Amino acid sequence: MYHARCRLPSRGKVMRRFLLAIGLSLLAASASASAAADWVVTAAWIPLLPPPARMQAGYATLRNDSASDLVIVAASSAEFASVSLHQSRIEDGVAQMSPLAAVTIPAHGSFRFEPGAAHLMLMGPKQAFASGDQVQIEFELQDGRRLPVAFTVGSRPTP
Repeated sequence: MYHARCRLPSRGKVMRRFLLAIGLSLLAASASASAAADWVVTAAWIPLLPPPARMQAGYATLRNDSASDLVIVAASSAEFASVSLHQSRIEDGVAQMSPLAAVTIPAHGSFRFEPGAAHLMLMGPKQAFASGDQVQIEFELQDGRRLPVAFTVGSRPTP
């Protein structure tokens, strides 16, 4: 009878692989936490509109405490069919709206999504919202990181 010998990795090699996997996981988590630590969002809100409204807007103040610019290239939410970055402006006395390809939050600076200016266009709500509801919107940065933000449905927060 022939017995095949199977070489198993030594305990030391298994332990090194295990520690390497844990180290890589911690590194990835710390990079994500670092982005979140450099990013402060205040006054994130969505005006309460009647249920037949198919389009809504999201507003917030975003602060970048890091030493480099943060560039938002997209936004999404499970609560809406689509979310896009938009700009409102008055041109020849007529209100105009156009999509934005990206929004830059300068290093050690801030950016506001606000009525009558840059805002999040929230299209196709998947449910009716009540005042006080929380809606998760995720911002995608140019470097691929995704940063979730909770928006409150209701009146504009007081500063």
